[in-house]
Amino acid sequence: MKFTTVVFIVASVVFLQMSIAAAGPITYLFDGTASGTLGGQTFSDASLRVTAVADTANVPAPVGAESTISFNPASVAIDISAVGTMAVSNAYVFDAQALTGVGFGVVSDDIQIHDPSFATYNMKSAIGPIFEAADPSTADWTNMPTSIGDLTVTSFTNVTFTATLGGSNPSGVPAPSAAGLSLVGLAVSLIVAYRRRLPG
Repeated sequence: MKFTTVVFIVASVVFLQMSIAAAGPITYLFDGTASGTLGGQTFSDASLRVTAVADTANVPAPVGAESTISFNPASVAIDISAVGTMAVSNAYVFDAQALTGVGFGVVSDDIQIHDPSFATYNMKSAIGPIFEAADPSTADWTNMPTSIGDLTVTSFTNVTFTATLGGSNPSGVPAPSAAGLSLVGLAVSLIVAYRRRLPG
């Protein structure tokens, strides 16, 4: 094997490692205090958390007049203290950059949080917690289908948004650390194989 071939292979391995490291899981959290009903059961002043898990490789570019990033995460769960945890289908998360707002919804934007930092946020990096005193979209949060009943939220206050990198891996993309170790090992193996072929 020629030295230039080895160099090319090693360079390709490094490039592939960088590409894999650039993609990975991200978790979006919407937390606050909520009142409402779930499947006919009333709850009041309960902690409510929306957890949406996605892969940064699936986050689209901004589009439209509002420069909106909007997509369906791999999974969405809602946990309400003393009530239960439920899965939600067909949910989306978004950042309307021109309106400096991020949010979550199913049919309509059920949660919105506004902050100047969202004007340039690409939904691919960690951010927050960012605070909103009260959700301006609560009136839209009516009869949301969940795995344990329809959810209606009548008030959602002390809301925060946080995005964290890492966690579960929804798309099957290798974790950067594991992928990095594998690819570095391959590169070292190729170099050792080349050196053994040299006349000695």
